[in-house]
Amino acid sequence: MDIEKLRKDLLENSDPDGPCIEDDLMQAAATALSTLQAENERLRAELENYRKGHREEAISALSPPNEPLTIEQLRAELEAKAARLGIAQDVKFLGVQSDTSVWYQAMDVFVMSSLFEGLPVVGMEAQASGLPCVFSTGVTEEVLLRPDSCRISLEQPDEAWAAVLKDADRDLPDRAQAAAQVRAAGYDIRQETLRLQQLYTGLIAKRGAAHA
Repeated sequence: MDIEKLRKDLLENSDPDGPCIEDDLMQAAATALSTLQAENERLRAELENYRKGHREEAISALSPPNEPLTIEQLRAELEAKAARLGIAQDVKFLGVQSDTSVWYQAMDVFVMSSLFEGLPVVGMEAQASGLPCVFSTGVTEEVLLRPDSCRISLEQPDEAWAAVLKDADRDLPDRAQAAAQVRAAGYDIRQETLRLQQLYTGLIAKRGAAHA
């Protein structure tokens, strides 16, 4: 900010018959504005660095610096990690599946520990299948459609996540009721299609009546 230019602009545009604006007061005001502007720029830069750092932290943990992350690379890294931990026999990397409902029924708990998500369809499907679901707080809270679904911060230690998963698996819900609960929350495509159809036909009918 050009403080001298601000001072001159204030003097040139001030009412000559109005109260006198002291130079010291204008200097103080300009300095305050300049400070606020600099602080705003600093905060914006820090926020962008924070966001960028979190994105890059997740990527750099799984791939060498300055190299693009691929699905094959990610899978290889995770398979190697499972082997190092001695749990490879208990972890299945299934890739793309067309018969997802079968796998949902084979699960006891659904976990989605994403850094960032909108409203994931997979979360809706898992809840409709009757699975107790544990999401990270990186997933929007609108994903919670059933009482046995919850969110937990990625900042929580592994022990906290383990405790939540253990509790979720302890008392499995009646899966037969799950679809009805998701449907009641407004996530049944048949019902929502019918509702939209009724909405549009109603609007068309009103418009036709108005022009009759």
